[in-house]
Amino acid sequence: GGELTRASLARSLAPREPTETAVLAIRTGKAPPLGRRGEPATSNVKLPAGFAVYAVGFSDLHSAAEEITQYGADVVVVEPAELRELVVRGLTAVAESVTAA
Repeated sequence: GGELTRASLARSLAPREPTETAVLAIRTGKAPPLGRRGEPATSNVKLPAGFAVYAVGFSDLHSAAEEITQYGADVVVVEPAELRELVVRGLTAVAESVTAA
């Protein structure tokens, strides 16, 4: 679904309360804005050493993906899977634009 109605357009332009929560693994000392917004969380996913898990609120998955993509390998999406796919796709696009240059 996801029809863009006038109401949802107005909502998307207004600053919103986070409605989506992402569980992120953030490399220690990296991506401080995400860590500050997040709450320390736990995950049963085995993470590389030096990563801490946070639950971070976002207004929507697409803006979350854009923000997370900026941090590259320093932020790993644990869940939701949908967000992880968006980030992987974003990072792939970034890598392709770099190699194309």
